[in-house]
Amino acid sequence: MSLQDILKKILDQAAVEIKAIEKETAEKKKELEAQSSEIEATEMAQLEERTAEALESVTTKAESMARREKAKKISHVKKDLVHEAMEKFVEHLNKLDDKTYEGILAALVDQIDEKSGTLEVPKGKSGLVQSSKFQVSEAADVSGGFRFKNDRVVIDNTFESLVFSQFRSELEIYFAEQLKLV
Repeated sequence: MSLQDILKKILDQAAVEIKAIEKETAEKKKELEAQSSEIEATEMAQLEERTAEALESVTTKAESMARREKAKKISHVKKDLVHEAMEKFVEHLNKLDDKTYEGILAALVDQIDEKSGTLEVPKGKSGLVQSSKFQVSEAADVSGGFRFKNDRVVIDNTFESLVFSQFRSELEIYFAEQLKLV
């Protein structure tokens, strides 16, 4: 056999082996592409699932925040309504007829344990206070009820103080129930 024939035979065998390697490489490439597509599809599905969970969580939190904000606004409106009712109640007390007004003042004055002092009453109401123990004077800053003063103590029995301080919690509950806010 001549050298040329041997070289041709080697080249033919090399060509066959190259085709086999190319075929094997193409098969491996297809297999890797299939695996890659499968992995990509799995990862996309997982990403979509995590995205859906995150979106659901955000939606739930937003709905919860909206409910809290709504409850807060309703609470403020209810509080404002009760406060307005209490203001109107003070106005009503200030406008009571003289006989009723005098009875309330007498009951409040009887609760004072002091021996002497001054009762400050609204302008025009000094004639409604009957007290042998205390002096009576009119004060522009008292719109209803009275304020008792002496050297040792100040007792604020103005209707504003009684309604908005001393009896506030009881009156808030009462007006909330009357206005059907609870």
